[in-house]
Amino acid sequence: MISETDLEIVHALQVEPRASWATISATLEVSAATAARRWAALQDAGVAWTGATLAPARFRGAVVEVRCAPGRSDAVIEALCEHPDVYTVGRTAGKHDLFALTLSPTPQRLGACLDQVGRLPLAGHRAWVYPRVFGGPRWTLGVLSRTQIDAVRGPAPRASRTQPASPFETAVFAALSADGRRSLTDLGAEMGLSANAVGRRLDQVRRHGSLDLRADVARPLAGWPWAAMLWVAVPDALLDQVGHDVGGWPEVRFCAPVVAAATLVLVVNLRDLDELEAIGARLVARHHQVQVMDRRVVLRLEKCTATCSTRRASPRAWSRCSRGDVRGHVPGGGGHRLGRGAVGRVSAAAPGVVPVRLARVLLELDTSPRSRVAQYVRQEVGGCGVLWVGHPSGPGSRLGGSGHAQ
Repeated sequence: MISETDLEIVHALQVEPRASWATISATLEVSAATAARRWAALQDAGVAWTGATLAPARFRGAVVEVRCAPGRSDAVIEALCEHPDVYTVGRTAGKHDLFALTLSPTPQRLGACLDQVGRLPLAGHRAWVYPRVFGGPRWTLGVLSRTQIDAVRGPAPRASRTQPASPFETAVFAALSADGRRSLTDLGAEMGLSANAVGRRLDQVRRHGSLDLRADVARPLAGWPWAAMLWVAVPDALLDQVGHDVGGWPEVRFCAPVVAAATLVLVVNLRDLDELEAIGARLVARHHQVQVMDRRVVLRLEKCTATCSTRRASPRAWSRCSRGDVRGHVPGGGGHRLGRGAVGRVSAAAPGVVPVRLARVLLELDTSPRSRVAQYVRQEVGGCGVLWVGHPSGPGSRLGGSGHAQ
């Protein structure tokens, strides 16, 4: 368990992920230095993190359940965790070994992701597309008072836009996906813009509801050692009403409609397994026409909102995996700025390593055949469908399932 002060800091950042330490200090009655130090300690321990997520109107993907081939569950988990479009992976009890939630900005990306999942060493799998979410991405701890929340909260965003993301929105989403509190100076250096220009454009994107920032915490350390999935049949005419109601429950971490006999999928946090029965009873009591079709216990979350379990973080394959920075090898890439516009740069401290999600954004934004960015392609690794970034003909083009050049 983490301290009450730490929980308050996390909740404050869930309300406004880029709140200044001065604002948090005045709200929580701790010094700004203390708040910053405690947050840094939580980050470094992989206990809490900030990042970016798509706005609800753009939040679409698939719910996937898989049965692994004997002895292959760890390999499947590792492959799923390395996929940048898979943002949650969990072990489940019952007829399926794992579940995964995917998030894709286009139908083509969603189809490619599901194709790659199907090539994993599975005994079987099934997937249901969800077109939007009713709740979960903005889940909060609920430890601050209304007065404290109002003191921290920034301007309310407008309704989310549904048109395709602009190049800046795509780039800033990638840049903030591993750390939503990165400084404007740092972002400006990556994007080739001044800090003031990045700040103005980021504020505009957030006000328009095109991009959400969030903070999260390792649920078991915050008092939720269990989770569960529920498959709920809801009449079509009541789907929006039920979804918006249930999606706002404090224990709900994911709530989305799916194209299936059970038209609503929930993932809920549990303090105790006995709560699962109570949640099902409350659901039916509040909405008499719904029926809980199936449920299963989530034994462990291996990846949560794009952040991997520290237990699975391999220093050879990941860099700061506990903060959700999905990375892959780029031959000869150490310290080299990739592509015009400087959307991303390989860290000099980690030669040859670049965030996979960021590299994919670079490919989308700079497609000139002669550009350095165009030399980097996605590859399927070791038959496991792991997305990779590497030179098509360079020494890193032959890669093994471990995610490193052989």
